[in-house]
Amino acid sequence: MRRHSRKREPVCDALASGSHHGSSASVAWLAGVCQRLKLQRKTLERMATARLCPSVRAFLEEPRFASLATINPDGSPQQTVMWYLLDGDRVMMNTARGRIKDRNLARDPRASICIEDGYRFVTIQGRVTLVDDQERAQADIAALATRYHGQARAEEMMREQFSKQERVTIYLSIDNVVAHGFDE
Repeated sequence: MRRHSRKREPVCDALASGSHHGSSASVAWLAGVCQRLKLQRKTLERMATARLCPSVRAFLEEPRFASLATINPDGSPQQTVMWYLLDGDRVMMNTARGRIKDRNLARDPRASICIEDGYRFVTIQGRVTLVDDQERAQADIAALATRYHGQARAEEMMREQFSKQERVTIYLSIDNVVAHGFDE
């Protein structure tokens, strides 16, 4: 894809400089193509930088709360505070089946989370994969409860609350990262 973009750059440069020949309709069409190619290249560059640097990864590995943003059917944002766990190059969360976030994500998988600590924050944008398998979802909520409340309290929560619910695991891909207040 990059090779294809590079071949088009001289055409884009000629359009930008005004040194082109052709009808105004073809010039406008080519200008649109150039704009789309530039946007695609920027998207690829952002995806390439979506890797987490060590200080951001360490920040995310501490038990903090994430604010999950999903998209309501009318296009308005919906936010929920969530437990999360960094799972390699994705973020794992879990919810009870039937909640607004679950319904929103089943309809539109685009989501973002923000994790803050004063003026330091990390925002991650991506697409989610929902896992309905109850054995997996129950194991994931147990891992999250243990992370946030310790083993004894997690076992109690599992027994009294989570085991009685149908759970859904949410895996958020890390497609774009914005980090503020970190040295790297």
